[in-house]
Amino acid sequence: MNSSYDVGQHVDATVEQVLPFGVFVRLADDTQAYIRRRELSLDPDTPPATVVTEGETLSAAVLSLPEAGKHMELSRRATLPDPWPDFAHRFHVGDTVQGKVTRLSSIGVFVRLAPGVSGFVPLTELAPWPVEKPEDLLWVGDEIQATITRLEPDIKRLRLSIRAYLKSRETATAIVEKLVAKNEASLAEQPVGAPEPDPSSPATPEDRQRVGYILVVDDHAEFRAPLVNWLVQRGYCVVEAQDMTEALRRVEQQPCQILLTDLNLPDGDGLELAQQLRRNARPPWICLMSSPDWLAERSAEVEAAQVTHVFVKPVDIEEIDAFLLQVAYSSDALPRWQVTRHFTSLPDFGSAVETTKLPRAGRLQAALQKMTELLNAEKGILFAMEPDSQAISILAQTGSLPLQTEVLYELADSPVKDVIREMTPAFERNFSAQAGGRFRKLANLLPFETCLGVPVEVQGEVRHAAFFFHRRPRAFSDHHLRDALAGAVLLSGVLEFQQFDEYMRSSSALLLSGEIALGFSHEVYNKVSGLELMLRNLQSNANSLEEQRLSLASMGNLIQDMKTIAETFQRITHSGAKREVLDVNEIVQRADLLLRPLARKERVTVALHLAPSLPPIFGHSAWLQQIFLNLMLNAVQQMALKADKHRLLEIKTISARDQSRVVQVRFTDTGPGIHKQYWEQVFALGFTTRPGGTGLGLFLVRSLLEGMGGIVKVEESFIPCGTTFVIELPVLETTEAK
Repeated sequence: MNSSYDVGQHVDATVEQVLPFGVFVRLADDTQAYIRRRELSLDPDTPPATVVTEGETLSAAVLSLPEAGKHMELSRRATLPDPWPDFAHRFHVGDTVQGKVTRLSSIGVFVRLAPGVSGFVPLTELAPWPVEKPEDLLWVGDEIQATITRLEPDIKRLRLSIRAYLKSRETATAIVEKLVAKNEASLAEQPVGAPEPDPSSPATPEDRQRVGYILVVDDHAEFRAPLVNWLVQRGYCVVEAQDMTEALRRVEQQPCQILLTDLNLPDGDGLELAQQLRRNARPPWICLMSSPDWLAERSAEVEAAQVTHVFVKPVDIEEIDAFLLQVAYSSDALPRWQVTRHFTSLPDFGSAVETTKLPRAGRLQAALQKMTELLNAEKGILFAMEPDSQAISILAQTGSLPLQTEVLYELADSPVKDVIREMTPAFERNFSAQAGGRFRKLANLLPFETCLGVPVEVQGEVRHAAFFFHRRPRAFSDHHLRDALAGAVLLSGVLEFQQFDEYMRSSSALLLSGEIALGFSHEVYNKVSGLELMLRNLQSNANSLEEQRLSLASMGNLIQDMKTIAETFQRITHSGAKREVLDVNEIVQRADLLLRPLARKERVTVALHLAPSLPPIFGHSAWLQQIFLNLMLNAVQQMALKADKHRLLEIKTISARDQSRVVQVRFTDTGPGIHKQYWEQVFALGFTTRPGGTGLGLFLVRSLLEGMGGIVKVEESFIPCGTTFVIELPVLETTEAK
């Protein structure tokens, strides 16, 4: 095909369509072209939607000319200035830099420092202590700080050392740590690190073992054979097939961990093959290959099929190589595909509603709505009965059927009361044919023909019932009853969580002993974990209604235990304390005195940097002291996990000078750090990154701060250098003290 363009020529193009794997553009003469994801920016794995927008005009270089059935390909990256000279001008050997981990290798990690600039940290330079495998310390996405040990901008090579950075930081803070540190011999000379990996060298045996077998499916032998040969030469184990039938037969003979298939096959397509393999629990990683046009046309189907990765033909070998290494070091590969669901019809209520990520007022509503949807009901109602008056009220509702709320008083003599008092389900399949009976009272509340009600147990008692309605006779079956009983456990957990949360908030003076708090939270964590495990077992192994009831009875016992623990916590604390004007510096010093013995025991230096003349805040003194203690205790325990003896906790108070009108308190430790994907999860109830941890301390910190109008977050964390938590408290307004 003739073309008026030359390879390397710079052109202007208008973005027409942005897709996850690249963008389509149109040139001034109406020629359509394509830019791959890796050619859009200096960082090859940047999502296209964050780089360009539809309608934008950009400059690009011609990579390949159009051919029959193939678009012209462009590169925006080729027109961008080389970032290495500027980086080499700003940084030198010995400087400290900050970056994000982008890839793990068996002999080190790759770190992105700036767009287009990456460095390598050898395995021996990851920490002052021996590290056997990079993933034991760092994950993709983690932020790190390191020292530049070699910089060669001409060949774009940069070598880093976290070990050297930690050593230099320890030297810089020696004047602070002399309060508790003893004289120690200087560290031995650093051993010579491993050389940077050659991108063209075959994968190591460890890499191959991690990846497992790869199934390549493509009916074009001219493409399939070279790809298979390339993978084999790299040291991977490969199985090949030319169509769906052969692929399924091959998988039966040799299970594969990765499917690399063309989108269009002679006897079907890649998506259909992926679906069949998923139904048989194979394989965990599904990748599609096709032209950008086909992928664009079927992008919605590709997204719905939860495909792991897409490779645009002609495929980029470096992109496949990078993906295989990503699979080799992905922490999600194994757990995602070792769970076998024996009863796929039983809804996964536990994963359907992440209660800790929803606003408090919305958790119950979300759980009920999900149950109603999964049961295909037209209306879902959660009823509550007052223990003394036995009056029935509606706690939550969802669905389109209208309610006559003025007849709620009649429900004290209805199946709602029966379900709650007798703790047994109620089931009406055809209301009109049965001439109503006791369900007539419910019919006055809303129109229905089919009705299903189940008890909801909270803290060892049944004072709630979940009812589901449909205007069609026999809309629910026995399977729906089983699902409703399983879903009632979710509602029970949400209600229990809310009541537990209220216990936390209603206490005006909390536990001031870290040891008591730890013992209490350890018990709560065990109960929450047990409840979660039982729910999973119920979803996977329930074969009969009787087994469902036995499982629910066991869950009820666990929930009752949680109630007892929470009540014990409430008895230990005081109630009725008043809010007052508080000096943040004074409470920090008080918390420091309380924690000082434990810090001394763990050889942790605590350094206070308190800003003078902080504006006062208004709140609960015991709450704020508990917040500070929990953050300090968390830091001490995290630092105790590290093999080195460099343990410093710095606490700094700051008065924000902008219009935010807040007091900030920063807690910076030299612990092992927190993986970035956990920065938000650490505040969830029961979540812990520490062996033997309780999962309550940081949850309590956030709960109490929200009660005072404050916030807490992980401000920064560098593996394995340490973490900074920051809290913000609103300053006292004049009207608050009145």
